[in-house]
Amino acid sequence: MRWLVIFVLLIIAGFLQGCSTLEKRINKAKVVARENPNSFASFCVESFPVKEKFIKGKDSIVIDTLIQEKIVKVPVIIKGDTTYVDVKCPKATTVYKTVVRIDTVIKEDTAKLADLRQQIDKSNKDYKEKDLSLQKALKSSTSRLYWIIGLAILALLAIVIIFKK
Repeated sequence: MRWLVIFVLLIIAGFLQGCSTLEKRINKAKVVARENPNSFASFCVESFPVKEKFIKGKDSIVIDTLIQEKIVKVPVIIKGDTTYVDVKCPKATTVYKTVVRIDTVIKEDTAKLADLRQQIDKSNKDYKEKDLSLQKALKSSTSRLYWIIGLAILALLAIVIIFKK
């Protein structure tokens, strides 16, 4: 008999152990995440991978033209004297052609998307509940209005009948 009571108590304890609310389980998960951030991060990466989309850009050519005009001092020796004369060099034109392409990488945060989808679902559910309660309130208010109008008519009839006699 004693073993039966112990067995029943163990079964009840097992059932009560499994009856934790969602909020308690989330809090336990947060504690585990704080204690083991690396394993939690790897779990999140597996559950919510970042999706990348590559958009190839168009090539564009950038042309830069550089025109240089240089003045050089040239030594000139006249009768043993050295003087410097400024000599203008011909214009040097350099053209740089650069091909530029800007590619775009779009990264999609699936964890954030999942969270936003949950918020949307919750908002839709709340909206439906509010709409149902509004419809019920409108029905009850219209029925009350009809009752009030009916009672007012009956009261007027009663007053008319009393004053006619």
